[in-house]
Amino acid sequence: MVNLTGMIKAANKIANKDSKSSAAIGFIKGIFPTFGLRREAYDAYIEDINNSNLSGQAKALAIMNVKKDLKKYNEENNQATIASIAIESAAAGTDFNETSQVDDDWLARYMEQAKFVSNENQQLVWGRILAGEFEKPGSTPMQVARILSEITVEHANVFNCICNLSIAINWGLSGPYVYNPIIDPLESYCQQMKLNYKNLSELETYGLIKFDVSPDGHRYNYSANKYPEIYLKYGNKICVIDNCQSYFHCGYVVFTDAGSSIAQAVINDDIEEYFEWVKLYLIKKGQFVIK
Repeated sequence: MVNLTGMIKAANKIANKDSKSSAAIGFIKGIFPTFGLRREAYDAYIEDINNSNLSGQAKALAIMNVKKDLKKYNEENNQATIASIAIESAAAGTDFNETSQVDDDWLARYMEQAKFVSNENQQLVWGRILAGEFEKPGSTPMQVARILSEITVEHANVFNCICNLSIAINWGLSGPYVYNPIIDPLESYCQQMKLNYKNLSELETYGLIKFDVSPDGHRYNYSANKYPEIYLKYGNKICVIDNCQSYFHCGYVVFTDAGSSIAQAVINDDIEEYFEWVKLYLIKKGQFVIK
């Protein structure tokens, strides 16, 4: 299926470090059974051309035609790089063998789109998403690959900004944190970051977020009347909200399942002033910030 020479090297490197090695090699051999063969054939054919009695011009033309086929090899190398990133990023014990419960159709569609991804930053996201699916099979929606393939650089940057503004919300330390951006496109702070109605609406079209500004301003509030305190965590900063209302106003944006899968693969940068803005915004919306 693909050439995985580089991936084999990565797997061998992992083999010297931890117990992921057998899983990694099983993944490579099970899903990419013909690694190495195509590039070796190209190299051998080009060598034959160079050793032939053809004229210099004829050799150049013949090699040019062969190199057109190397585009396919480059696509396969993109897949190999992404798969290698997945193996290196996955949690210890992740099953990359044929015994994995990852759906074959999902994997085939995802890797088909992955072959066109040559940008290193994008490959990192694709690899981390692939790792997440192998960690929790069935957790990544099928449309993730479509979204990543279709989104423009401009909209990707806007979505990345939203990921940077995602806050962990915990209801009274009684359960797991829920990650959600607190965004209001009517606020000047959000508008300065291009989080305006137009861009947010377009991200909703991709299927990354749900966005709505309803008249009462409570479209995406969380019912919080049974929790005396709400904890917000952003980076290494924590804020405590005294629950003086029956709801918690969390802005006008929530992630879809696909958006959440992608957001978890994005490496976030904490924005210092954002957390301070959030506290002032919540006070403006009637919440009482304890600290």
